[in-house]
Order: sequence, then structure tokens, then C-alpha cells
Amino acid sequence: IIDSEVICQPLEVVIQTAILNDGYADWRSLIPLDVASNKDDVEQVINVCLVDSLKLQQDTATFDAFVKGTRLINTDIALFFSHEMSKKSVNMLDAEIERYSKQRAKEI
Repeated sequence: IIDSEVICQPLEVVIQTAILNDGYADWRSLIPLDVASNKDDVEQVINVCLVDSLKLQQDTATFDAFVKGTRLINTDIALFFSHEMSKKSVNMLDAEIERYSKQRAKEI
């Protein structure tokens, strides 16, 4: 049995922090080990319990920012990236790819 109130409240806090700081949140570190060890349980906590909990809040800005963010969940990790962090990362990667491409073109 998953106690959504106990699990979701800390997850909401790290989501809000990630959104405010244009950062990311490591959910797996906050989910109890018996839940975190099962990918299906982690997805249930995040995609159902957490989403429902966020919807119940009066803070629609946090929910909207959560929806815009990127969730990465697999057997080893459970991360949330704010939309702003994702945008900044893409911009940084684009610049690095261009720099590397120009360098390689000169070498060839």
C-alpha cells in the first residue's frame, strides 16, 4: 500500500524547488526503497499519486510547470527536469555541437 500523502509531499517540494531554480529533482532519493525498487510502483507514485496531488493544490502554476517539465523514469533513476533547464541545456548543447562541427571540419 502506497501512502501517497507521505510520499507525495516531499516530491512536491523538490518539484517546486526545481521549477524555481530552473533545475532538476531526483525523485528516487525521496521514494521509500520498497517502492523505489519497482519501476511500476515508481511510475504509479509519480504519474498517478503525484499528479493527483498536484491537481488538488490551488497552485496551478506549479502544476502547469510540472506538465511542461520532463520526467525520466526507468529501473535506475527517477528525475524531473524543469522546462527552463531543458531549454537552457538544448541551447548549450547546440552551441557545443556547432563548435565541435567547425573544429572537425577544419581537421578534415
